[in-house]
Formats: sequence, C-alpha cells, structure tokens
Amino acid sequence: MSLQSDKFKHYSKNDRVSASDLNAVRNVVAKLARSAPATGITDSTGNIASRRRPYDKTEKLFLWKVVSVGSEGDGVYICSHQRLDNWNASDGSVKHANRFNYSAWLTATAYTRTSYVENDGEIYWCVLAHTSGASTEPGTGGSWTTYWRSTQGKIFNIYENDPPAAYSRALAKGDLMVALPVLDADGSGRWMGFSVSGSNVRLAITTENAPGDDNIICNLLDAGGSEIASGLGSGIDVYCNISGGSALNAAIPRLSNNDQIMVTNIQGKWWCTTVFQTTEDCDCYTAP
Repeated sequence: MSLQSDKFKHYSKNDRVSASDLNAVRNVVAKLARSAPATGITDSTGNIASRRRPYDKTEKLFLWKVVSVGSEGDGVYICSHQRLDNWNASDGSVKHANRFNYSAWLTATAYTRTSYVENDGEIYWCVLAHTSGASTEPGTGGSWTTYWRSTQGKIFNIYENDPPAAYSRALAKGDLMVALPVLDADGSGRWMGFSVSGSNVRLAITTENAPGDDNIICNLLDAGGSEIASGLGSGIDVYCNISGGSALNAAIPRLSNNDQIMVTNIQGKWWCTTVFQTTEDCDCYTAP
C-alpha cells in the first residue's frame, strides 16, 4: 500500500483519522524509511528519515577458509564459510569447521541426487545418483557440482589491493580469512576481507639449488608444516635481497634444494626475509 492509495484520498482538512488508517500510514512511512537510500527521504525542511547503511550486514565479520583461486581478478579467492568448533579442546584440535558440517566424501558409498559432501575443503552437490569411486570423486568426476549459495563465497583479500604486473598470490589453500559483505562501485554485493593465518611471514621450501638470478622457486608450507606441492601456494617466485647485487649462486648463505626459508608477501610479490651477502668460491684452507 502506498500513500497514494484510494484508502487515504477520502480525508479532508480537519477530518478525524481512524486509528486503523493512522496505523496504516505509519506502516507505509516506516517501509519507506527502511528502503530509503543512504541520504534518506527529504522534504523542504531537510531529512525526515534517518540515514541508514546501504548494506544491512556491513558490521558483521565472518570466518572463511581458502579453497582455490577466484577467476574474477587479483586477490580474489574461492572460500568456504566456517564456524567455531572445539571451543573447549586443549589437545591442539582445529577450532573451526565448515559452517554446515557436511560429511566428508567417502569412496564405495551410495550417494543420492542432492546429497552434499565436503571434499578437499570444498562443498559439492550430487547431480547424479551413483556409488562413489575414484572416477566419481568430487572435483574430478561428472557426478558432482560445486555448491555455492551461502556455504561458499568469493572473497577479495584487501592485502592484495595493488599488486604489480608480475603477480604472485599471497594466500594458499587452507589459509583463513575474516571478511564482511560490502558494496562495490556498481552497487553489487561483494565480500572483502583480510587473512588471519598464513599471512605476512611464513615458511617456504626451495625446489631448486641457488640459481644464477636473484629469485628462486619455492613451495609454501601449510599450517601443519607440510609442503604444498601443487596448486595454490606452490611454484612461487621468491625474490632475495643480495648485498652487492650478485646472483644467489654467488651469495651466502648458499641455498640448496629443499632448504627452508622465511618469506613474506608484499603487494603480491614474495620476498625472502634473509639478506644475502656476495661471495666468491675459493679454497681458503691452508694446511698447517
């Protein structure tokens, strides 16, 4: 009902308004106030409706776990919505789990259409009834599709706001983010957040001996200390500061394959936290 409804047109000046009609008017005005833009409803005297946020949930933060790379652009990740878990645990148990607690995918199991499972950190929806096996594993077979809706989202990591052209992702699979819903410039609802694990300084392992360059290929280590050998977090270029400006194969400490180093991501570029010194290979030992 609007204020132009015939219900309100039969009143004249000084008429007594019925209680039901007055309540109806109040309800219409209240609805207008709730749906007003951020600047409010205005008349000749100024705003008559209080200012409201353009998005009702911008004050709420949610926990997400990185699943894979988002296709939209730099710094966007596909993430799984998480909930608090194991509050009282003191044995090192993980304190978070998938929000809707879907069961893990199992092989040799009969799945009906519309079943939901979690596999490798991602939520899947069964689109074809089948008995599971290696050929029908979610993510490889055609019996499943990814389940988005409210369980997964595409999150922009604000720490990757202005990356260089030679861009390397700052996060790896399994990293946690805290994010909130926001509006972008075209009015679309988006998610924006920042990492709360695996962020600024983390361990990596070299995948080659020191090359004749100032950067070396590495794999990140996950939260449990295991090497990320494929996918997001693997094969990253780590740049090194070398005093004297030489290459890593002429600097100390001399890196070798499978060495662990500390690295950090600055605006989409990975750097080693160690400062290297230029050196020359020589036989400096003199027998007594």
